Amino acid sequence: VLFIFAMIIVLVHLVILFVAGRFLHMDLAELAMASAVCIGGPSSAAALASAKGWKDLLIPGVLAGSFGYAIGSFVGVSVIEWLQ
Repeated sequence: VLFIFAMIIVLVHLVILFVAGRFLHMDLAELAMASAVCIGGPSSAAALASAKGWKDLLIPGVLAGSFGYAIGSFVGVSVIEWLQ
C-alpha cells in the first residue's frame, strides 16, 4: 500500500511539473533537475547533473535542494508548534 501511495504521489508530481513547465516554456533538462530536487533532494540533483553533463544546472540544483530542506524544516517545526 505504501509503494502504491508513493507511486501516485510521484506521478502527480511529474504531471503537474511537466504541465507547468510546458506553459512556462522550460527546457526538459531544467524540468528533470527540478523533479530530481523535489523527489530526492540535493544529492540526487548533483548525481543527475553530473551523469548527464549538465554542468550549468549542478549548482542551482544543489542550492534549490538545500533551500527546500531549510524551508521544509522550518515549516515542519512551525506546524508541530502550532498543533501543540
